[in-house]
Amino acid sequence: MTDISKHPLLRQICEVVAAIEACGASPAITRAVTLAHDLLKPVEALADFKASQIGQPDVARGCGSVAHGEPYWLVWRAGREPAFPPKFQHASYASGRTEADLLARENPGAQFVVLETVSAHRAVGIEVVDLRPDRGIPF
Repeated sequence: MTDISKHPLLRQICEVVAAIEACGASPAITRAVTLAHDLLKPVEALADFKASQIGQPDVARGCGSVAHGEPYWLVWRAGREPAFPPKFQHASYASGRTEADLLARENPGAQFVVLETVSAHRAVGIEVVDLRPDRGIPF
């Protein structure tokens, strides 16, 4: 049994299932209920994964720094204008693929790609040039 208090999406899926069931009975409605209900397990798995990453460096806090040269994976919606940057770094390809599968189910026809980081580049240090080299403090 899914604990719908774990994430608002789980509760929303249950509300969608109940709304579909209220439409009556037919093979199409039964299929819709089944498809909606089948979203509970992957969404719960994703919610559990994200909850397990809270407090983990660079993964749960979103996209930003790369610590210790560890690769990470991003999920990007291909072909969307305007493009919105990913907000989550996945610690594994499997986690990124799970999110991409979930998003693809939620957005029929949309394409989601899993991107792997292959390198990180950063300029280190700041050059300071003293433009008053021979001037001492005047007091």
